[in-house]
Amino acid sequence: MPKVSVIMPVYNGERWVAGAIASILRQDFDDFELIVVNDGSTDGTAKILRSIKDRRVASVSYHRNEGYSRRLNEGIEISTAQFLARMDSDDISLPSRFSAQLKELHLDPTLKIIGTWTYHIDKEGALVGEHRCSTTHTDVAMKLLANITLIHHPTVMMRRTVFESMASYDTTFEPAEDFEMWTRAVLANQKLGIIPKHLLLYRLHPGQVSKVRSQIQWWAGRRAALQMLTQLGAGRLDSMEQYLAFAFLSGDPDLPISRNDYMEYLLPNGLLDIHEVIATRFQRSALLIFWDLVRRAALRLGHRTSPGLPIHIYHSMWNRCC
Repeated sequence: MPKVSVIMPVYNGERWVAGAIASILRQDFDDFELIVVNDGSTDGTAKILRSIKDRRVASVSYHRNEGYSRRLNEGIEISTAQFLARMDSDDISLPSRFSAQLKELHLDPTLKIIGTWTYHIDKEGALVGEHRCSTTHTDVAMKLLANITLIHHPTVMMRRTVFESMASYDTTFEPAEDFEMWTRAVLANQKLGIIPKHLLLYRLHPGQVSKVRSQIQWWAGRRAALQMLTQLGAGRLDSMEQYLAFAFLSGDPDLPISRNDYMEYLLPNGLLDIHEVIATRFQRSALLIFWDLVRRAALRLGHRTSPGLPIHIYHSMWNRCC
C-alpha cells in the first residue's frame, strides 16, 4: 500500500495534463499512487492517459462530465493511502513538494491539512507572480470568515482520517468545495497550515475554473462563510447580524448598510458577538487578525461611501472600533 494517494481530476486537459503528471512522477518521494479521474473529456485527454505506462499511475475515465468535486470524491474512494494529496491537471508540482509536506505532518501530529505557497505561471509556463501568505492555522481560519482562502487547493495534502471524518467534498458548493471543507475542518478543531515555501507552479489561463466560474465560486464561498458564522455564533448572532457581518468583512459590493449603520448597529452587535465567540474558540492572536479584518473593512466602507474623506478620518473610524 502506498503512503500517499494523489487525486487529479481532469476535463479537456490535453494541453497540460502530461506535464502535470510528469511533475508528480518526478517527486523526490516516490511511495505514492496517482489516480487521474477523466471527467468525460472530449479532447485528447483519454489518449494521453492511455499512453502513460508508469505503474504508479491509474486512470479512470467517464463518458459524462459531472463535475470535478464529484470526481474528487470518487477518486478518493478508490484510493488506498493514509495521506491524500491534491493536484490539478494544469499545474506543476515541484520535486520536493510531497517530501516537505510529509515532513511537516510527521513533525506535528496535530496538523491535519497542509498547503504550500505557489509561484504563478502563464499558459506558456512563464513566471508571472506568486502566492505568499500567512501560514498559521489561526490566519487560515480567520480569513475564511471574510471569504478568503489562503490555502490553494492543488497544494493540499491531508490525513485520510480527516477526510473520512468529514465524509466527502460537498458537491453543492462547487467550485468552492475546498473552501467549504476548510470551514468544516476549522469548526471541527482540525489544524490547518501552510508551508512557507513555493512548491507548486499554479497556472493562470482563461480556461481555469477560478476565472470561468469566478462569480459562482465567490457566491459558493459566501454561503460557506455564512454557514461558518452561523455555527460559530450559535445562539449569539441573529440571521441579519450574520449576513451584515459577512457582507462587511468580505467587501460585498451590495452591502446594505451605511457607515453610520455600521458604527451604530453592526459594531456593537454582530462584530462584538463574533469577538466573544472567537475569544472562547481560538488563540488570542485570532482576535488580532479578526480586528485587522474589521479595520480594513471599515476603511473600505469609508472610502466607498465617502471617497473624498481624508485618510486620517478612516483611521479615526478604526480607533473607534477599538
